[in-house]
Amino acid sequence: MKFIKGLNIQDLYPIIMIFLLVGIVAGVAGITGDELMQKVDTSELANDSINNSIIAINDLTDWLATIVVIAAIAIVIGLVLSAYGKRGGAA
Repeated sequence: MKFIKGLNIQDLYPIIMIFLLVGIVAGVAGITGDELMQKVDTSELANDSINNSIIAINDLTDWLATIVVIAAIAIVIGLVLSAYGKRGGAA
């Protein structure tokens, strides 16, 4: 049976950076949307559009914690499996 390469510690850096970047972008978009909502009073369509975008960003941030936990579990399982896979032994 061929050896399948698992996750290494070096593989975690890009994953962590992606989640950090998504969190920062969601935070900035939420702050920007809130400031726009306070400044735009003329058009009901503009207010509805800004409000809908704020709701969509909030939905993303609500799921972000769950996605991070699932990714962390997958990383831990990958590290454990790769540690036992390098051991060798009977197939």
